[in-house]
Amino acid sequence: MVRRTRGQLLPKLPHVQAGAHAPVEPQDILHLNQTNDLRPALSGAASLVETTYLPDRELGAEIHGLSNQDMTRLTFGNDFFDLVIHSETLEHLHDYEAALCEARRVLKPGGYQVYSVPLLHHRQTRRRITRGADGKLIHLLPLSTHGLEEEYPVVWEFGGDFIKERGDLIYEIHYDDYRKNKTVFSIVEQKE
Repeated sequence: MVRRTRGQLLPKLPHVQAGAHAPVEPQDILHLNQTNDLRPALSGAASLVETTYLPDRELGAEIHGLSNQDMTRLTFGNDFFDLVIHSETLEHLHDYEAALCEARRVLKPGGYQVYSVPLLHHRQTRRRITRGADGKLIHLLPLSTHGLEEEYPVVWEFGGDFIKERGDLIYEIHYDDYRKNKTVFSIVEQKE
């Protein structure tokens, strides 16, 4: 059963306290894409790995204190982290399912994957960009970059079917002011 709630996400997870600068109890955390200025809240972790992605550099290499990681091919072993966090990233990946599987793979049993993704409930997931056999990008719809030209292009627009397809894996869904903005704010999945 999926619990749907509004409000703060972090107070619901074990060992994590609310507040922008509240430390977490020691645990192993993977913070992919280092978003939303979470570093202060995560600084009390026993191990905090934050990432960047530079495709021309070796995966797993340290670059300016960040681990170079491709979310679809993480270099960490199985059952390695208690918590994996990523935000507003999946819609930019050609193989978002591989990224979600990789995040689950590196979670310890009982660990949580917490992520946010734009989602339009009233329609089906649709692909905006694909790759041709030659590897070149093919735009199926006009370019979308969340309104920021320097942003990575949106490959997927997730619809209500995304929640249905992941239903058995989802532990909680948190909405941010659902009446005004009917997009999913955060999804929590727990590895059994």
